[in-house]
Amino acid sequence: MVGGGASVGLVPLVKNHYREMLREHVRLKQQLVIQFQQNKKKKTTTTTSKRKTKASAATASASTSVSAQAIERVRSQGEWQDGQLFSPEVGKALRYGTKYAPTSAVRKAWVKMQECFVQGRESESKKTEEVSSGRSSQGKRAASGVFRSPYAGTDYKTMTEVDSSLLRYVLLKAVGRFCQFWSSAMMNSCEISGREIMHKAILGREEGQALITVSNHVSAIDDPFVTSLLVPEEALKPMESNRVRWVMCATDRCFKSKLSSAFFKAVQVLPVERGSGLNQTSMKVASKLMSKGGWIHVFPEGTRSTTGEMLKMKPGVGQLVVNTVKELKGGRCCGDAAMAEDTEALVASKSPVIVPYYHQGMGELMGKGMKFPSVGTDLDVLVGEPIEIGDLVESFVAGNMTEREMRRSVLTRIETALHQLKEKSENEDFQVTYNNAGRYRDATSAYRGEEPTAKGLEGVRDMWAKLAPLSAQALLEELLEESEAEESSRGSVAALAM
Repeated sequence: MVGGGASVGLVPLVKNHYREMLREHVRLKQQLVIQFQQNKKKKTTTTTSKRKTKASAATASASTSVSAQAIERVRSQGEWQDGQLFSPEVGKALRYGTKYAPTSAVRKAWVKMQECFVQGRESESKKTEEVSSGRSSQGKRAASGVFRSPYAGTDYKTMTEVDSSLLRYVLLKAVGRFCQFWSSAMMNSCEISGREIMHKAILGREEGQALITVSNHVSAIDDPFVTSLLVPEEALKPMESNRVRWVMCATDRCFKSKLSSAFFKAVQVLPVERGSGLNQTSMKVASKLMSKGGWIHVFPEGTRSTTGEMLKMKPGVGQLVVNTVKELKGGRCCGDAAMAEDTEALVASKSPVIVPYYHQGMGELMGKGMKFPSVGTDLDVLVGEPIEIGDLVESFVAGNMTEREMRRSVLTRIETALHQLKEKSENEDFQVTYNNAGRYRDATSAYRGEEPTAKGLEGVRDMWAKLAPLSAQALLEELLEESEAEESSRGSVAALAM
């Protein structure tokens, strides 16, 4: 009896021992999977995204591709034990093995768990790729601040040429006619002063001489609306490229899609990448167009003003002038001896014609944030005389002025001209003097009276030129104070002696 009772008492102990052994078996198997996966990850150099496996092909041999993070997550949460992830039967088979479940059930349960792990790994991999790609794209945008359009073009040919010149003519004509119709039929008034100046600059300039027009910028349709009112009818009849303007526009405005890029390219718009600097491809293309006598319209402010007040102007237009003059200088230097004798004068006579104009009322017509133009508004356009830069060109060609000084001087004159035209539009008695060279002898910026800061050795020289008179004046004042102190002390001693 004692022996039978002892044997009966050992049954639960053996069962518990067998259960613990099965649990240890499952735990060891999972540890082997994790260890194998970690070793495999160390040996391979490719990313896990290139090794995706289909969940339907997950078998016992697929356990090597199971994510260690997914296994650890499931084990730590105990989902397979609590029945949240698997049914009670599958969980029982996974927990106790063949002792309380058939061998086929245990095999199927194990394969199902592996499939769940593989699916979790793939979802995690996909999510990681999306996050990393999003971070990389955002990081590129944040680091450079440049919107690069795949449809904007990469060279002179892809930025300027279209498949059909007839389509370009039709589109330019249609846009111009629509703007002229709106100004005459849908607006309260439209007054233009100095239209003949623009006509002369477009039709009467020398062959091969470039034209640059500059204006303030308050509306998305400043060009082509105002430009279409200033272009003479003869400019479009022969459809000569040098009589029709090219305008520079940001890629994040006009070149976001393939359709919009095709349209704006057809109506002669050059893409500009904000933040890409003065040596980007569009600047080189614009310089090449100007070297052939083309017409470029530029908004020196670089963006639209929401208040109507002109913003601080960017140096891009000055760089266009510098590039064009350098092209002219190179062409003249390569000519015959007769041309080389008076290079400065010849280049100055062929230097770009810069015509400024100021418009008032485009903000009410279609200001920033408006989707459609308004009806019943007023528009005033004032065209100024061409800005004289002949003296700057001669000095630059002679080597008496650096590119930076040339660019800054051109920008100063353009800035002064636009500010004075603004004053003239508001006060008819205001006298425009931006072509008076004497006002530019002191090289200070016309914008808020700020003086540009030089860098390097030039900056040190400028600082010394400012500090030297101050130091001399301080030394003189110190000597005067010492002499006055000596005289006062002598006077006091003489008074005591008496």
